[in-house]
Amino acid sequence: MGVNTVQLKAQSLIDGLEAPLNKSPLVVYISPPNPGELKGPAAYIWATIGDNQRRTASRGPGFRKTIWTVSTWLMSPGSATSKDRDQAFACLIDAVIEAWVTAEMPVTVIDPQTGRKIQQVAIGEKFTVNQSPVHALQDQRLFLYECLLEFQIEESSTP
Repeated sequence: MGVNTVQLKAQSLIDGLEAPLNKSPLVVYISPPNPGELKGPAAYIWATIGDNQRRTASRGPGFRKTIWTVSTWLMSPGSATSKDRDQAFACLIDAVIEAWVTAEMPVTVIDPQTGRKIQQVAIGEKFTVNQSPVHALQDQRLFLYECLLEFQIEESSTP
């Protein structure tokens, strides 16, 4: 299993991503900072579910397949008076999806802490989008846009 490699891969896919109508590049966190200090578009990555199957052979260690659900909480402040306010966040969501569904696969990744090699055979082949209603912030000059995107990464490894 590669919780560390899955989260690092997810972060690398979209960190620094730029989207039309957004003034700042996307900043991606695994351990989130204080959300009260959100200065621009941000995403919070967490491998929330890992569905693991192990297949053994009569000889040898067998194989393991894990399908990870990677939750990506996307947040962005926006001006309540901007003429592009509704389109800017939609463009950001679309850019994140495009980065995932066009990711190179299969890829072999190496966990930087353990040195273990893991084959990621499917990246972003299945995903869901759950956009929440926009929220007016305290001064009501800013809106907070939020969306939960859940992508799957399938990996294969030997135990």
